[in-house]
Amino acid sequence: MQQTLKTWQTARLLVLLFGIIALSGCNGDEDEDDAKQPSVEHALTLSGMSSELDKEGGSFDISIRTADTWKVSTDCKWLFVRPEEGRGDATLTVTYYENTETNPREAHISVTNMFNNQQQSLTVRQKGREAGAANYVSHRAIIGDLQKGEKCYLEITFDKPIKLKEAYFERYLLDWNPEYSADRCTVRHIFKAGAIGLDVRGVFTVESDDGVKTEVDLTFPFYEKAFHPGSGIEGDRILGSLLDDDEQTVWLSCSLPARLVQLSLADGTVKHTVDMPFTPGNISKNPYNGMLYVMPNNEWSVLGYANQLCVINPDNGIIQKTINIETSPKAHPQHPTIYPRELQFTADGMGILLLVAQYADMLEWRYIDSANGDEVTPSGYDWAEYQFEHVYAGYNHQMVWGNPYPRMYQTISWMSRTHAVPVDYELSTNFRDNEYDYAGGNMMTMQFHRSRNKVFISTAPACQCVIDLDKDTYTKTTPAEARGTAAAWDYTDADRNLVYFVGGLDNNFLLLDMDIANALYYQHCKWNDDIIGLYHLATAKRVLVIDYTDLYLVNINK
Repeated sequence: MQQTLKTWQTARLLVLLFGIIALSGCNGDEDEDDAKQPSVEHALTLSGMSSELDKEGGSFDISIRTADTWKVSTDCKWLFVRPEEGRGDATLTVTYYENTETNPREAHISVTNMFNNQQQSLTVRQKGREAGAANYVSHRAIIGDLQKGEKCYLEITFDKPIKLKEAYFERYLLDWNPEYSADRCTVRHIFKAGAIGLDVRGVFTVESDDGVKTEVDLTFPFYEKAFHPGSGIEGDRILGSLLDDDEQTVWLSCSLPARLVQLSLADGTVKHTVDMPFTPGNISKNPYNGMLYVMPNNEWSVLGYANQLCVINPDNGIIQKTINIETSPKAHPQHPTIYPRELQFTADGMGILLLVAQYADMLEWRYIDSANGDEVTPSGYDWAEYQFEHVYAGYNHQMVWGNPYPRMYQTISWMSRTHAVPVDYELSTNFRDNEYDYAGGNMMTMQFHRSRNKVFISTAPACQCVIDLDKDTYTKTTPAEARGTAAAWDYTDADRNLVYFVGGLDNNFLLLDMDIANALYYQHCKWNDDIIGLYHLATAKRVLVIDYTDLYLVNINK
């Protein structure tokens, strides 16, 4: 029996042991399954699972909650995340660029828990820009130098790359060979009819890369600035001009109504308007008293004749006096020469006044002494002796010069207070170059330099020359067409013989270098023989051209 008890006890222990082993085996499987799942303390969460962005660039934040080490990755180059790695809770900043494409785009930001490789992702979607037209930015006309073979262009700039589809111009044709800038935002067209002073209206149709078309209606000015001082009445014209000494304003003789206008060259505003008792014409400034002397427009004109001239204070635009011209004993009985046309003064106030007869070519000139109350006295010469076509203020206003009329151009004459009798200056035969049939012909214009004792002379039909009056030396002659032209010295370098030459039958705008007898610049212009004034603005380095209706500032400095 004792043996049986031991056997039972042994069996009981074995059963208990097997039960423990079995129980232990079940608990081991459960622990292994639990190890495969993240515990709460190793979880990783992000603040959002997606984000919708506008097309503009910007940034936003992402919050991370975890106790472990983490690392960030992205699948695109148009955004980036900072910081890219770390440990524990953190705020990430996502920076993204503007979407310049029309299509939307998508990116993914992934954050990985480095303890257990758990990963959370955020999807970012960005809108594309709206498909649209290229917007107009600017346009200009580019004036070429024909002397150097440069072309004239019409240029338009847009804010997006474009392709020119159509181009139309009023009255003009152009080559269909558009030239594009590197970014294709600017397009140029060669314009063969480009002329200084010309307005060209064109209609352009362009297409953006999105396929959207834009039409622009533009006017291209072949000049820098233009002013239109006319009253708007049909027939209103500019009949005379005078540039002020400071080169900031210009005086204009205007008709319909008859008035004198001082115009700002900065913005075209009117400084003074002077109502005139006659239709004004030529204007001169007296260096002795600083007054303006305004002649009537006594030409072959329906505007009528006047036998008086006005003295005007340029500071306030007030007429100081009116000077009446009386008939001389030698006057023609049917056509008395009493109508003022031109007047120039010396620095000490002695002036030469040119008179014309109504409906006749006869010219008479008289003295006017502004140092003696503007007294007018006859010259004492008849029609056959010292009959001048034009008068000019010489260098430094020491003399008044005149050219004969209507003989072939052989002499010019000067007068001063101490030499009231005209003194002839015989032109050298060097001026009459045999290369040109008409060299030394009828005088078209004389322009005296204001700081050197030299004069530019142009004779018809095609001959120009510069004479150094101190040295009695002559430059070579040039064959530019002279009829209907105007000239102005370039004062950039006073020692050089540079002269602007505009208009004429050839309709050209020239910069003549008389030292080499050649044109440095050559371009067509819109003016023919209707030029009222031509001036070089030394300070602004611009050329002012005045025709019957408008003023143009031109820049040809390259």
